[in-house]
Parts: sequence; C-alpha cells; structure tokens
Amino acid sequence: MVNIKERVEEWLDNIKKVKLIKREFKVPTTSDIKAIVGPRRAGKTYYLFQLAKEFSKEKSIAYINFDDIFFSKATVEEWKHFFNGLEKGTVLLLDEVQNWEEWGRWLRTLHDEKKFDIYVTGSSSKLLIKEISTNLRGRYTSKLFLPFSFKEFLKIKKAPASKKILKEYLRYGGFPEVIKEDIVNKEEKLRSIFATTFYRDFVERYKIREIETAKIVIENILSATASLISISKLHKQLKSLGIKLSKRTLWKYYVQMKDSFLFFDIPPLVFSKYKEKLLPKKVYSIDLGISNIFRTVPLGARIETVVAHKLLRERKGSLYYISDDECEIDFGVRSDSSINLLEVAAIVDNAHINKLKKAPKHLPKFLKVKKMSIISLEEEFEIEGMKVKSLMNWLLDKHS
Repeated sequence: MVNIKERVEEWLDNIKKVKLIKREFKVPTTSDIKAIVGPRRAGKTYYLFQLAKEFSKEKSIAYINFDDIFFSKATVEEWKHFFNGLEKGTVLLLDEVQNWEEWGRWLRTLHDEKKFDIYVTGSSSKLLIKEISTNLRGRYTSKLFLPFSFKEFLKIKKAPASKKILKEYLRYGGFPEVIKEDIVNKEEKLRSIFATTFYRDFVERYKIREIETAKIVIENILSATASLISISKLHKQLKSLGIKLSKRTLWKYYVQMKDSFLFFDIPPLVFSKYKEKLLPKKVYSIDLGISNIFRTVPLGARIETVVAHKLLRERKGSLYYISDDECEIDFGVRSDSSINLLEVAAIVDNAHINKLKKAPKHLPKFLKVKKMSIISLEEEFEIEGMKVKSLMNWLLDKHS
C-alpha cells in the first residue's frame, strides 16, 4: 500500500531546506486552477517550492511532484483516501501534473469539489495551453513563466547592476542553470537546453521526420529575434538555401515550435482580423542566450527582445507592434481605449523621436495615447514630453 501522505510530508520537509531566489512572478488570485506554463528549466518547480514556503505560514500545503515514481504506484482509491483526508482550503501544488494518469479528470473533480486552492505546472511537451484548455474546460487561468528577469538575474549573481552585468545578461540570457555556470560552460549549457526542448517538445511530440530541415527553420527564427517574420518570407529564405518545404508544412512547424515555448510573437495593431492574418508577426526568442548560440544577435535586437520579455511579464495590456506606411513603433501596450507607445534603440536619434511624435496622428481617434517612451542602452533625457530611459534603469523599475 502506498502511503501518499507520508511521501508528501517528506517532500515538504525537503523543501524547507532548499535555498531559493525569490521570483517576481505573481499568479492571479482566483478560485480557478492556476496553470503555470513556460519553457523547460525556467524554474517552475522552484517557484512551487517558493509558494509552498509562503503559504505554509498560514495554510495547509500538499506539494506533489509527479516526476517522483513513488506516486505512480498509487491507486485511484489511495488517491481518493489522501484527498479526503486533507482539510478544506489546503493549497495543492501539483508539479509535472501531466505524469498523473488521467490528470484532466482528476483536476476537474478536485476543482468542482471547491475544497482546494490548486496550482499546477508541467513539462511544455505535454502540458501546453491548448491541452489545459481542452482538459480543464474553463476551470483554469494560465500564466506564462519565463526565465529570470534582469532583477532576478542580479539576485542570483549576488552583484549590483553594472554595464558588465547587463552585457552578460544580454549575451547569455536568464535560464537559472546558465547564470550559475562559469563563462566557459554557458554556451554548452544553452545548447543542452535548446536540444532538450527542440527534440523532446517539438520533434518527439509532433513526430517530425525532416529533423534537419526543421532545425534550420528554428535556427532562422531564433537568430532573427525582434524581426518581422512571415511564412512567405521564411519560405523564400529556405528556398534560397536549397530547402524544399511547402508553406503549409512551414506554417505547421511555426505553430508547433511556438507551442513548444521556443519563441513567442506579437501581432500588428490592426482593426481587422483578416488584415491581422495577412500581416507578419514580430517574433522574439524565449531567451536571448538561445538566440546567440546560432549567431550573434545585433545589439538593438537584443535590447528589444529584453524589453519584450519585460512587457510580457508585466501584462499591463495587450501587446502589439505598430506598422503602416508612415508609422512604425516597436511596441504598443493597449488597454481598452488607451495605449502606451514604446520605441527601442541602442542609440537614440531624431528619427526615433519624430516617429513617436507623428504616431498619434496615424492611430484611430478612439485610441488615446497616454504615454510615449524610448528605451536606449544608456542615454537618459526628456524631450517634448517623451522620456528617454536607459535600459538598465527601466529593467530595474527606476522610472514610472
């Protein structure tokens, strides 16, 4: 007979001994199941450890890691006995939940009992947002969990902010294991993370046969971080390399690679679903370190990618890029009828300032521009109501 309670208590005792870097990640307060999704090795398990420590001060906790083979031996009756023995209001922290047989049915049942506060994480190869949506049918809220922000990066480095530290972050990114490695081993660790994600979450999951072709596709996408990418443009690039791949297959690869958390994209700000489908998306690597193992990303694109990550973490509104014949702005953060405009540049010149000044005239009248800002590598000044902010200070929230 499997003693689930005893094993859960062993896990909680071990968690108490783990030293953590506190993540600046907040899950929405809701009675729904909270699904924490994101790339492999970004630190989701350690975030559940963090929640266990925080909640244990005032609530009962049950942390269950379904990667632990011990739990695979438990029968349905043993699980029922365990959950019936927990007090109402217990926080359930379910890690690698996709390894639990019939996890969708279990979570629906536990949620519908209204007895527990439930958090789940899982491997991106088996717990995609689409699968959560299918299995949990409106009973969940999900939030993207990314590698370390610059503020978190400083905590793990135990170092004050400096140009040197920022340069390292822009080169090697924010995966926890990579940050801890010596410089000489960082690239090897990044290649390992990429290979694991690519083969397990994309190739194996989707049963890809043309592996080398698919690898060239993802390398082209990741090394072009902060660029506009359309399937037609990508198809032409591959054709010029002598690679024969239909647009239909290329589109399928694109969607599957994005679902595997290798990159994310943002749409153009348009007011027609038809136009949105036709226009290219702006693509950003899930981590700069991964992009830089293929070819060195230009400084401006690196800065823009880090800015995109922070905007995605904050989620203060819907994220777009703005582009038409006369107006091109890197980011628009829209909330209902208002929008904040954000331009990114390694070095600021008059062209960047003029673009922002002209932008409101090219937006619909119902959309009020609340704030216009420029993020530069180092410059700091204010001109005509626009703030130019240094990347370091902006990443550290030293500006409103």
